[in-house]
Amino acid sequence: MTGDIIKQERKKKNLTQIELAKKVGISRNALINYEAGTRIPPINVQLKLADVLGIDILDLKDSIPQFNQIKNIIKDTIEENNKITNQIQFILQAFNRIGINYKVVKYTNNKTPLEYEIYFDDTSFILNIDDFVDIYDKTQNNFDSFIMAIISTLCNYKQNHR
Repeated sequence: MTGDIIKQERKKKNLTQIELAKKVGISRNALINYEAGTRIPPINVQLKLADVLGIDILDLKDSIPQFNQIKNIIKDTIEENNKITNQIQFILQAFNRIGINYKVVKYTNNKTPLEYEIYFDDTSFILNIDDFVDIYDKTQNNFDSFIMAIISTLCNYKQNHR
């Protein structure tokens, strides 16, 4: 357990509980509770303990109740980004297939295309990727339906913005 690791590493460094507590900025009683396993140190204390003891924070991961939750959030975020990337690739393939010229004019912080300048029927306009993702979702990945919906959207957009 985490308390055993803290105690073991403290002893390897020849530190007393008072010395370690002082270096970490906690009370001796708090350290006693952490070593005994009766309390779990908060993440900021775990980071300080890992730093002072010269160990990796992941050595203390058993005591991070949110570890699996954080891991799942990261996994879900990666999956969502992959889904968006696949949608964008699908959209760009559709543009190429029907001869729509475009260029990316705005990116998100992680370099995902966010807005496109579309050149359609001698007209240029800006559309957000969310507009296309909505169409993608509505056409349920049917390429021909998607292309027809894109053309319809572009024609409507052109008429409304003359």
